[in-house]
Amino acid sequence: MDNVFFVQGLYMDWDQYHSNYSTYESDLAYVKFCEELAHKTKWFQDYLVLIAVEDKITMGQEYIWSMRFDCCNYKDFDGVYFEVWKRVAKQKMEFTDALSELYREDMFPLRNVDIKDELRSTRGRFRSMKENYDLYVACIDETVPEKEARQLIKDAIIEMAEDQSQEPRRSLHNTAQGRQ
Repeated sequence: MDNVFFVQGLYMDWDQYHSNYSTYESDLAYVKFCEELAHKTKWFQDYLVLIAVEDKITMGQEYIWSMRFDCCNYKDFDGVYFEVWKRVAKQKMEFTDALSELYREDMFPLRNVDIKDELRSTRGRFRSMKENYDLYVACIDETVPEKEARQLIKDAIIEMAEDQSQEPRRSLHNTAQGRQ
């Protein structure tokens, strides 16, 4: 499949994008998701601005970017983890081999950067994709029907993002424990 996007996120081939990726139903679902997400994360956006300008509180820029990514895009990973699960659980492939196959087949063009980073062991997230797979997805038995497995994986993706959002609290708690 041709690359539809520029690096800046602009469409290189609008007709191809529109015919392959955009339907009224998917656009409506996306708009609904964005509105719901905006409503649910409004408080977070307000606090993020305060955190960014507050001198007394320091956070790594990578953490802020990672949180932004997870709040906005974590649902996109359910397909990646589902396809990896099918290959690992049912075909007995190794995780890295399954991920390499997804990358070679260009199954998830919007996630290719993340997949490539994982394959290169480039650490840019709270946990690697392999760690997340082992923690949340590997426990799904191969005998589970695919429709049920896909829903379990969607639930796991949400849990991954929730766990990451709790990391600052755990970090502060651990720091406080160390000072006592």
